[in-house]
Amino acid sequence: MKSSEEIKKELHEYIDNIQDEETLWMVHEEVAEYLNESKVEDELTEEQEKSLDEAIRQADAREFITEEEYKKATARWRTK
Repeated sequence: MKSSEEIKKELHEYIDNIQDEETLWMVHEEVAEYLNESKVEDELTEEQEKSLDEAIRQADAREFITEEEYKKATARWRTK
């Protein structure tokens, strides 16, 4: 298993060898997005994390209604 320092060195080498500016921007955006997502997760309360985990579980288990089903169900609210 590689150490953190070895992994960082490899990443630096990969980046240093990228010649295409568009590819550099893609890598930059992906890393920035990952770091921002990590910060957001660190700011969630325990209750928010549990709620998010439950929502992900429900989505994975396909325990949701479609947009079309939602529109049908809420259409009658707008007519009352």
